[in-house]
Amino acid sequence: MLAILVAAIDYRHYERLAPVLYAGGMVSLGLVFILGRDIRGSSRWIQLGSFAFQPSEFMKIFLILMIAKFVHNDSRTEPRTLLDMAPASLLIVCPWSP
Repeated sequence: MLAILVAAIDYRHYERLAPVLYAGGMVSLGLVFILGRDIRGSSRWIQLGSFAFQPSEFMKIFLILMIAKFVHNDSRTEPRTLLDMAPASLLIVCPWSP
């Protein structure tokens, strides 16, 4: 049901929300250091009442949306080189670094 709901929403709404979702994901990754709950020796989960979630799983989706927005907003008509994608790699490195 959730997948049908997500697919029914116009993709432009996701594109507009991508920077906000990415920033919120970065904040939630930072909150793991403060509010993180240890499960089997690693602190990766945030407990909200009886619900626990792993922010890194949401961040994967937010990262894909943000990179898609970056590539979509680039008005180049010629093929992109690796150097052209360097700013997008910064989007990947930020949540990756500990």
